[in-house]
Amino acid sequence: MEPRNGVLKAFEFRRGLIFSFVAIGIVAAMIIFPLRSVTYLKRHERIKPIAGEINALLPSEQRLYAIDPDFQPYLFYVRAPITYLTTLGELPADAHYFLFQLRHQRKFESNPRWATLRPKLLAHISSYRNKESLLFAIEH
Repeated sequence: MEPRNGVLKAFEFRRGLIFSFVAIGIVAAMIIFPLRSVTYLKRHERIKPIAGEINALLPSEQRLYAIDPDFQPYLFYVRAPITYLTTLGELPADAHYFLFQLRHQRKFESNPRWATLRPKLLAHISSYRNKESLLFAIEH
């Protein structure tokens, strides 16, 4: 019985050592992964700079009308209140700023209301998802 007892002690020692290494690895991963992720994301931000460009051009108290924007995550970081519209025809008469995707430009420019609005292009915004938007101001 003597050799068997020594094997059990060696097995328990190895089992405890393996458990310790696994526990240390898990704790290290719990600390290192979030720190690495935060520093990586800070260096590779794509959404907030786009919103920053809009925020620099728009007074924060003015409403921005987003016409058929699809899903544009940078709009979450725009300080101005945003109203989502489906068509240019829904744009209120007192609107000062509006935004739409570049793919809709010809459709909007052919709309008779476009000529009466006389919008001024403020920015051509390129999204990280290769979706381009145009930001316009209407001077009343």
